[in-house]
Amino acid sequence: MQIFVHSEAGDRHADEDFHITMPHPESPDLLLVSLADGQGGQSGGAQAGRVAAQTAVRLAASCAPPELLKEISWLPVIVGADDAVAEDPAAGYATLVALAVSGRSLAGASVGDSAAFLRSNGQDRMLTEAQRKNPPIGSGAAYPSGFSASLRSPWTLLVVSDGVYRYIGWEFIASLIDGHHGRDLLQALLEAQKNSHRGVLGDDFTALLVEG
Repeated sequence: MQIFVHSEAGDRHADEDFHITMPHPESPDLLLVSLADGQGGQSGGAQAGRVAAQTAVRLAASCAPPELLKEISWLPVIVGADDAVAEDPAAGYATLVALAVSGRSLAGASVGDSAAFLRSNGQDRMLTEAQRKNPPIGSGAAYPSGFSASLRSPWTLLVVSDGVYRYIGWEFIASLIDGHHGRDLLQALLEAQKNSHRGVLGDDFTALLVEG
Protein backbone atom coordinates (compact mmCIF):
# COMPACT_ATOMS: atom_id res chain seq x y z
CA MET A 1 0.00 0.00 0.00
CA GLN A 2 1.07 3.56 -0.71
CA ILE A 3 -0.23 6.46 1.39
CA PHE A 4 -0.51 10.13 0.39
CA VAL A 5 -2.03 13.00 2.37
CA HIS A 6 -2.68 16.68 1.78
CA SER A 7 -4.27 18.95 4.39
CA GLU A 8 -4.69 22.71 4.07
CA ALA A 9 -6.75 25.35 5.85
CA GLY A 10 -9.55 27.17 4.07
CA ASP A 11 -9.16 30.86 3.35
CA ARG A 12 -11.27 32.12 6.26
CA HIS A 13 -10.01 30.29 9.34
CA ALA A 14 -7.46 27.92 10.85
CA ASP A 15 -7.51 24.29 9.80
CA GLU A 16 -10.00 22.31 11.93
CA ASP A 17 -9.39 18.99 10.16
CA PHE A 18 -7.27 16.36 11.87
CA HIS A 19 -6.04 13.06 10.46
CA ILE A 20 -3.92 10.10 11.55
CA THR A 21 -2.49 7.12 9.67
CA MET A 22 -0.43 4.48 11.43
CA PRO A 23 0.22 0.74 11.26
CA HIS A 24 -1.46 -1.40 13.89
CA PRO A 25 1.12 -2.02 16.66
CA GLU A 26 0.65 -5.80 16.36
CA SER A 27 0.35 -5.96 12.57
CA PRO A 28 2.40 -3.59 10.40
CA ASP A 29 0.44 -4.66 7.29
CA LEU A 30 -2.80 -3.32 8.79
CA LEU A 31 -3.17 0.43 8.37
CA LEU A 32 -5.29 2.41 10.82
CA VAL A 33 -6.85 5.62 9.45
CA SER A 34 -8.89 8.34 11.11
CA LEU A 35 -10.05 11.69 9.77
CA ALA A 36 -12.12 14.20 11.72
CA ASP A 37 -13.45 17.60 10.70
CA GLY A 38 -14.23 20.06 13.48
CA GLN A 39 -17.62 21.69 13.09
CA GLY A 40 -17.28 25.34 12.13
CA GLY A 41 -19.44 28.20 13.28
CA GLN A 42 -18.80 27.56 16.98
CA SER A 43 -15.87 27.17 19.32
CA GLY A 44 -13.91 24.00 19.94
CA GLY A 45 -14.01 22.50 16.45
CA ALA A 46 -10.27 21.98 16.14
CA GLN A 47 -10.06 20.37 19.58
CA ALA A 48 -13.04 18.14 18.80
CA GLY A 49 -11.42 16.92 15.59
CA ARG A 50 -8.12 16.25 17.31
CA VAL A 51 -9.64 14.32 20.22
CA ALA A 52 -11.95 12.34 17.93
CA ALA A 53 -9.21 11.21 15.54
CA GLN A 54 -6.72 10.41 18.29
CA THR A 55 -9.22 8.49 20.41
CA ALA A 56 -10.44 6.44 17.46
CA VAL A 57 -6.93 5.30 16.57
CA ARG A 58 -6.01 4.63 20.21
CA LEU A 59 -9.08 2.45 20.73
CA ALA A 60 -8.57 0.65 17.42
CA ALA A 61 -4.93 -0.06 18.27
CA SER A 62 -6.09 -1.91 21.39
CA CYS A 63 -8.24 -4.30 19.30
CA ALA A 64 -6.95 -7.53 17.77
CA PRO A 65 -6.07 -6.93 14.09
CA PRO A 66 -8.49 -9.55 12.65
CA GLU A 67 -11.39 -7.97 14.52
CA LEU A 68 -10.76 -4.59 12.90
CA LEU A 69 -11.64 -6.01 9.49
CA LYS A 70 -15.21 -6.51 10.74
CA GLU A 71 -17.34 -3.37 10.63
CA ILE A 72 -19.12 -4.23 13.88
CA SER A 73 -15.82 -3.74 15.74
CA TRP A 74 -15.73 -0.09 14.69
CA LEU A 75 -19.07 0.89 16.22
CA PRO A 76 -17.74 0.99 19.83
CA VAL A 77 -14.61 2.76 18.57
CA ILE A 78 -16.69 5.62 17.16
CA VAL A 79 -18.90 5.70 20.25
CA GLY A 80 -15.77 5.90 22.41
CA ALA A 81 -14.49 8.82 20.37
CA ASP A 82 -17.86 10.54 20.67
CA ASP A 83 -17.78 10.13 24.46
CA ALA A 84 -14.21 11.43 24.68
CA VAL A 85 -15.08 14.59 22.76
CA ALA A 86 -18.26 15.11 24.77
CA GLU A 87 -16.27 14.89 28.01
CA ASP A 88 -13.66 17.45 26.89
CA PRO A 89 -14.77 20.94 28.04
CA ALA A 90 -12.64 22.61 25.35
CA ALA A 91 -14.10 20.55 22.49
CA GLY A 92 -17.06 21.33 20.26
CA TYR A 93 -18.38 18.96 17.60
CA ALA A 94 -16.83 17.05 14.70
CA THR A 95 -17.31 14.48 11.98
CA LEU A 96 -15.30 11.26 12.04
CA VAL A 97 -14.31 8.51 9.60
CA ALA A 98 -12.16 5.72 11.04
CA LEU A 99 -11.13 2.45 9.42
CA ALA A 100 -8.55 -0.28 9.02
CA VAL A 101 -7.26 -1.40 5.65
CA SER A 102 -5.11 -4.35 4.62
CA GLY A 103 -4.11 -5.40 1.14
CA ARG A 104 -7.28 -7.50 0.74
CA SER A 105 -10.05 -5.84 2.75
CA LEU A 106 -11.11 -2.88 4.85
CA ALA A 107 -13.69 -2.03 7.49
CA GLY A 108 -14.64 1.03 9.48
CA ALA A 109 -17.41 3.36 10.58
CA SER A 110 -18.33 7.02 10.39
CA VAL A 111 -20.50 9.87 11.62
CA GLY A 112 -21.01 13.20 9.85
CA ASP A 113 -20.28 14.38 6.33
CA SER A 114 -16.63 13.52 5.82
CA ALA A 115 -16.44 10.62 3.39
CA ALA A 116 -14.65 7.49 2.25
CA PHE A 117 -14.72 6.53 -1.43
CA LEU A 118 -13.39 3.27 -2.87
CA ARG A 119 -12.53 2.21 -6.39
CA SER A 120 -11.67 -1.48 -6.50
CA ASN A 121 -11.13 -3.43 -9.73
CA GLY A 122 -12.87 -0.66 -11.68
CA GLN A 123 -15.95 -0.53 -9.44
CA ASP A 124 -16.83 2.61 -7.44
CA ARG A 125 -18.45 2.63 -4.00
CA MET A 126 -19.20 5.40 -1.52
CA LEU A 127 -18.38 3.57 1.70
CA THR A 128 -19.92 6.23 3.95
CA GLU A 129 -23.15 6.59 1.98
CA ALA A 130 -25.32 5.41 4.89
CA GLN A 131 -23.75 7.61 7.58
CA ARG A 132 -25.79 9.99 9.73
CA LYS A 133 -24.75 13.63 9.92
CA ASN A 134 -26.45 14.22 13.28
CA PRO A 135 -26.09 13.87 16.22
CA PRO A 136 -22.43 14.82 15.67
CA ILE A 137 -19.31 13.51 17.34
CA GLY A 138 -19.13 15.30 20.69
CA SER A 139 -22.85 15.17 21.37
CA GLY A 140 -22.57 12.00 23.41
CA ALA A 141 -25.33 10.57 21.22
CA ALA A 142 -23.60 9.96 17.87
CA TYR A 143 -24.90 6.92 15.98
CA PRO A 144 -22.13 5.39 13.81
CA SER A 145 -22.68 3.59 10.52
CA GLY A 146 -20.31 0.76 9.67
CA PHE A 147 -18.91 -0.31 6.32
CA SER A 148 -16.64 -3.02 4.93
CA ALA A 149 -15.31 -4.07 1.54
CA SER A 150 -13.12 -6.62 -0.17
CA LEU A 151 -10.26 -5.22 -2.24
CA ARG A 152 -9.08 -6.32 -5.66
CA SER A 153 -6.06 -4.69 -7.26
CA PRO A 154 -5.78 -2.10 -8.44
CA TRP A 155 -7.70 -0.18 -5.79
CA THR A 156 -7.91 3.40 -4.61
CA LEU A 157 -9.25 4.51 -1.22
CA LEU A 158 -9.93 8.22 -0.75
CA VAL A 159 -10.86 9.53 2.71
CA VAL A 160 -11.75 13.22 2.72
CA SER A 161 -13.30 16.07 4.68
CA ASP A 162 -16.33 17.69 3.08
CA GLY A 163 -14.21 20.61 1.88
CA VAL A 164 -12.74 18.31 -0.77
CA TYR A 165 -15.97 17.34 -2.52
CA ARG A 166 -18.43 20.08 -1.61
CA TYR A 167 -17.69 22.33 -4.57
CA ILE A 168 -16.71 19.81 -7.24
CA GLY A 169 -18.87 16.73 -6.58
CA TRP A 170 -18.12 13.03 -6.61
CA GLU A 171 -18.71 12.49 -10.30
CA PHE A 172 -15.86 14.88 -11.10
CA ILE A 173 -13.66 13.32 -8.42
CA ALA A 174 -14.24 9.88 -9.96
CA SER A 175 -13.18 11.28 -13.34
CA LEU A 176 -9.93 12.56 -11.80
CA ILE A 177 -9.16 9.11 -10.41
CA ASP A 178 -9.31 7.80 -13.99
CA GLY A 179 -6.20 9.71 -15.00
CA HIS A 180 -4.32 10.54 -11.81
CA HIS A 181 -2.51 8.65 -9.07
CA GLY A 182 -0.67 9.41 -5.85
CA ARG A 183 0.31 13.00 -5.19
CA ASP A 184 -0.82 13.99 -8.68
CA LEU A 185 -4.37 13.02 -7.75
CA LEU A 186 -4.29 15.05 -4.54
CA GLN A 187 -2.91 18.05 -6.41
CA ALA A 188 -5.62 17.74 -9.07
CA LEU A 189 -8.28 17.64 -6.34
CA LEU A 190 -6.80 20.71 -4.67
CA GLU A 191 -6.63 22.70 -7.91
CA ALA A 192 -10.18 21.72 -8.88
CA GLN A 193 -11.53 22.83 -5.51
CA LYS A 194 -9.73 26.18 -5.76
CA ASN A 195 -10.83 26.72 -9.37
CA SER A 196 -14.44 26.16 -8.37
CA HIS A 197 -14.26 28.78 -5.62
CA ARG A 198 -12.63 31.90 -7.01
CA GLY A 199 -9.10 30.54 -6.82
CA VAL A 200 -9.08 29.93 -3.05
CA LEU A 201 -10.10 27.10 -0.76
CA GLY A 202 -13.66 27.66 0.38
CA ASP A 203 -13.25 25.22 3.30
CA ASP A 204 -10.59 23.18 5.05
CA PHE A 205 -9.20 20.54 2.69
CA THR A 206 -7.96 17.15 3.85
CA ALA A 207 -7.57 14.27 1.42
CA LEU A 208 -6.01 10.99 2.46
CA LEU A 209 -5.25 8.56 -0.34
CA VAL A 210 -4.32 4.89 -0.02
CA GLU A 211 -3.51 2.89 -3.16
CA GLY A 212 -3.00 -0.83 -3.49
